[in-house]
Amino acid sequence: MPIKNLTIPNNIDTNYKLKTTTTEKNVTLSVDFKDQNLSREQKLAIQEKILSKATGTSSPEYSELLFSQTLAALINPRGHTFSANAISGAMLDLKPRDAMESMLCSRLIVLQNHIMNCLARAASSEQTEKKTDLNINRATKLTRAFNETLEALNRYRRKGQQKITVQHVNVSDGGQAIIGDLTTGGGESAKK
Repeated sequence: MPIKNLTIPNNIDTNYKLKTTTTEKNVTLSVDFKDQNLSREQKLAIQEKILSKATGTSSPEYSELLFSQTLAALINPRGHTFSANAISGAMLDLKPRDAMESMLCSRLIVLQNHIMNCLARAASSEQTEKKTDLNINRATKLTRAFNETLEALNRYRRKGQQKITVQHVNVSDGGQAIIGDLTTGGGESAKK
């Protein structure tokens, strides 16, 4: 349940980092607090605010679930704490505005991670030609999924609005091409 009406320090983004506790079956997210003089309620409110800001949703439970799922799907030899902070930074940069955008953004993060891991394995001198090809094929498929997810995010953010840009115009003999904005009706534009 969100905690309301607490004074929260303004420097949340710079002074507090996500940290994780990993067990065999799950990952628990929490915040590393440099200021130990905060009350338990303030610490919970800060954690909720960081997760909500990063995921674009007001539900702390959903935010934590999404972070845990994203973290579990990443391949990172540097560990879960590094990954949690990387996810937080990427989500803050992607600026999801709601739960749907959060899902798409977290998918982009995971796909990018897997694409780069496949390419790294393909570039390894220890790989056989067959395994190199396999990793390149996987990276290609993952890149396609990444591009489709990115397009879905862009479509969702546009809310169905379409922008059409004409790239090429042919003008037949005797025809006229008008370049610029057209204005119909009277007034200054019609006299020109």
